[in-house]
Amino acid sequence: MKKEQITLEEFYQIKLIHLKGTVPLSFWEDAPHSHDHCEIFIHIKGTLDIFVEKNLYHLNGNEIRLYRSGELHCGRADTEQDMEWYQISIPHRFFLEAAYAPLAPILFDREAGCDNVFATSRQEELLEALTEVFDAYANHTPLFSLYGQSAVLRLLCLLNEPCRNRTVTEHQDQVLQQIIDRINTDFQSILGLGDLCRITHYSPSYLHRLFRSKLNVTPYQFLLGKKLNEAKKSLWQGDTVTEACDHAGFNNYNNFITLFKKTFGITPNKYREQYRLRS
Repeated sequence: MKKEQITLEEFYQIKLIHLKGTVPLSFWEDAPHSHDHCEIFIHIKGTLDIFVEKNLYHLNGNEIRLYRSGELHCGRADTEQDMEWYQISIPHRFFLEAAYAPLAPILFDREAGCDNVFATSRQEELLEALTEVFDAYANHTPLFSLYGQSAVLRLLCLLNEPCRNRTVTEHQDQVLQQIIDRINTDFQSILGLGDLCRITHYSPSYLHRLFRSKLNVTPYQFLLGKKLNEAKKSLWQGDTVTEACDHAGFNNYNNFITLFKKTFGITPNKYREQYRLRS
């Protein structure tokens, strides 16, 4: 697996990544998570399932998938396979600038977990633009950063033109979907696997098999990811650490601090301060 990365240092630290080659199954071990930045993937080759907030999608290649900041997601492939995609990571503050605010709707003016996957008639044009960026970077072309800015803006403009795109239908697994919906609704009161079994009327072994086979995580890892993501959202909105802990449904404040720091590498209080400064 070959991975190339370019950082547009003078353009909001936007990152462009090109991944190509055989992707091992270990690549998909991340539990559901979210980022402070937005991510856009131009998927070229390979099949995978992705989960976003509450929906499951199946990708066959030639799609564009996107995650806004704070959107809970993960991906999974069933086999080790040859894959390729481009990834663009854009800081949230980029969309707060007046000049680029018109490009925000495709990411932020939709319900979380809906319309995350697109097919476009102009994918080849986008691939040519991104290939041009990486070629310019490899050849030390002084203008490679401008090529990069152009490619990013072209992509965002295209995604905001509904006439150019069609959404890809979710890949439904009704039982898993029902359980995820219940977690999204009752995450504050569900403290662990026992509570989840009680309200869904499924056994621990069945829930383990279901989540492992579909999302490659345990039910508890999924629940914890949901709770911590809700805590992050609460901190973004300016809530105190205690309020974020209560909102996410943690019944032990010290345990919440420990889990948050272990997962994100920073305490909730420091995270809250840093996010407010970045915003």
